[in-house]
Amino acid sequence: MDSSLTRICARLGIRLIHSQPYRPQGRGKIERFFNTVTSQFLSEITIAEPSPGTITGRKTPAAGTPDPAGTGTAITTLEELNALFTSWVQIVYHRTIHTCGRTNTTVAVQSPE
Repeated sequence: MDSSLTRICARLGIRLIHSQPYRPQGRGKIERFFNTVTSQFLSEITIAEPSPGTITGRKTPAAGTPDPAGTGTAITTLEELNALFTSWVQIVYHRTIHTCGRTNTTVAVQSPE
């Protein structure tokens, strides 16, 4: 474990607990987030070839545009992927009402306790 992480946790009074390897039951919240990303975000994008060409015998759509085959938005660079993911988190994920908290993330963070 990184010594800076240990110092930060100690300073904030956080006890860092690692889950057992290969036991997703101990990581429910992050596993749920990964499932949400996979089902809602990744299903909306298509990783396109970095250079003009074809994917499965058809023309690659222009970057950032909907794929005519209906498989999502074509992504050609890591920067595009990061920008789309950041936008998805801010516009979709943070405004979604989550079942455990009965409120969305933005409201929960901005409202005083």
